Amino acid sequence: MSNLLDSVLGSTVYDRDGDRVGKVKKIYVDNASGFPTWVAVSTGLFGRDALVPLAGAEHRRDHAALQVRVGKNQVKSAPYVVDDGNISQRSERELFEHYDIDPALSAWKTYGRPYGEVPVHNRGTSADRTAEGDDRDDAELRF
Repeated sequence: MSNLLDSVLGSTVYDRDGDRVGKVKKIYVDNASGFPTWVAVSTGLFGRDALVPLAGAEHRRDHAALQVRVGKNQVKSAPYVVDDGNISQRSERELFEHYDIDPALSAWKTYGRPYGEVPVHNRGTSADRTAEGDDRDDAELRF
């Protein structure tokens, strides 16, 4: 994975309104395209992670922050996906429907460039990286 994706691991996730959601634990990459599509976020709710779409997300490396384009309530009510390192097609369809995302537009764009313009090599599974959360001061960030 690129340095950019590695820097996302452990980042604090903020919703579209700037409310803190949790910490990035994993990045899920589409097996067919090799594009990052989802992040597993530790929300503290019953010890389970929520899958959150990367489409339209903004990453602030200097603050270890990732702002997503969905609301905190959507994240809390997202369908539960068994964490076996892969997302089934059925589960992904449920997630796309839940977050009202067009699957054709689900690849993460960052710094104004689609990931397709920067090579991201498929690692053979849809998720391979994890990060331990840290206890950074989570001051409100402006994106």
